[in-house]
Amino acid sequence: MLHMGIPKLVNYRNWKNKFATYVADHSILVIVTIIAITILLVYPMIRMEPTQQASPNPPGEVYDMQADIDDKFPTPLHFASYVLEPKNGDVITADVLREFAGNRDRVINLDKKGELAAGTLDKQQYLFTYFNNDYGLDITGIRSILEPIEASLAMAGTNLADSTDHDIKMAVARIVANPDTRSF
Repeated sequence: MLHMGIPKLVNYRNWKNKFATYVADHSILVIVTIIAITILLVYPMIRMEPTQQASPNPPGEVYDMQADIDDKFPTPLHFASYVLEPKNGDVITADVLREFAGNRDRVINLDKKGELAAGTLDKQQYLFTYFNNDYGLDITGIRSILEPIEASLAMAGTNLADSTDHDIKMAVARIVANPDTRSF
């Protein structure tokens, strides 16, 4: 049996061979069909693009209900952000971080005694303790660059009290070099 001047030695019982033979025999039709399908799939993306930006909080019952819940049940947690500013221009030094750690510890001790209460507030602890999965540490009330630096120093066999500026810089370098802790 001849096919385009070439003897056909193909087993037509196999569907793969039948398909390959059909594509070879009707290549122009197959190419035109693929181009037509591609145009049909691309056309909506080009001509029918959205006119509005998608909203992460679209209007509707669910989001209105969430606003009502937030108004009626305010969160017991409140956040305050501060910037650490050194006297000499470099925050990542042993002296600055030791002073910061001392101030942090003093605030935590005042909270444990209930002395952070002001005015008519009840004398109780106000700092929230939680486990931070990013650091792998329990954090009491104050989250800062200090916790991961102290953890990195501990892994290197030293602590903040005994560390030098070089030790601090190396601890920060380890934090930044590690993909798991880089976001700190």
